[in-house]
Amino acid sequence: MTAITMPSPTAKLSFGRVIQGTFGVAWRNLPAFLILIVGCLALPGIMVGLGLMQLRSGVSEAGVALVGLGYLAMMVGAAVLQPAMVHGAIADLNGRRATAGECVRTGLRHALPVFVILLLSVIAFGFGFVLLVAPGVMLLTAWLVAGPSQVVERTGVFAAFSRSGALTKGNRWRVFGLLVLYVIVYGVVQQVLLNVAGVGFAAQATAQAGNPFAALSPAYWAVMLLLTVVNTLVSYTGLAVIYYELRRVKEGVGPEALAAVFD
Repeated sequence: MTAITMPSPTAKLSFGRVIQGTFGVAWRNLPAFLILIVGCLALPGIMVGLGLMQLRSGVSEAGVALVGLGYLAMMVGAAVLQPAMVHGAIADLNGRRATAGECVRTGLRHALPVFVILLLSVIAFGFGFVLLVAPGVMLLTAWLVAGPSQVVERTGVFAAFSRSGALTKGNRWRVFGLLVLYVIVYGVVQQVLLNVAGVGFAAQATAQAGNPFAALSPAYWAVMLLLTVVNTLVSYTGLAVIYYELRRVKEGVGPEALAAVFD
């Protein structure tokens, strides 16, 4: 029998549990999650890449259009991918392995509301960071688990934001700390890989030539492809684990209760 975790008003999100849970879930579901990531983001990535290749040889309307459409397609892909990976992560926390097909069905079922959540979040974060940095950071931490809330609890778009705010309340500094830690680690790894690939030196040379897009060499694309896959794997799995951990410490909800919504 699974032990019931009693909620506590003073319980705090554990960095160690989130990090361990994220990498554990990602590793155990690596083949299925990689299939999902490639399936949802391959075409948008190709569109962005083709657009940037055109910009490399000189700014063109076609290149700008391809990059813009590619990023829009990435949002659509993310709207399917996020609920799909949340499903897989929650299933894993429940002690079972969800298939890629099962995850895709969940992703498609929640794609529209999650897309609206992502779109509204990007707009709100943008305004928040343009006006002042602090409002953008506050919104980012408060609304971080809006997507998983919609997928697991079927809250609806606007209720997902308030639900996320309620779950993160009292732990937003810890959520912010996790985000800062991740950004720092990701930034360091990215810079190291780019330097190893020699892209850092190429970027400096092309910057002097006045065409930053010329730095987009095959080595750059290889590094960025690897980083995109890893970033997507860790960040989307991490969202699901953070959501679960917040419900565990605040409401005493175990993984079986969360996974029951998929039955």
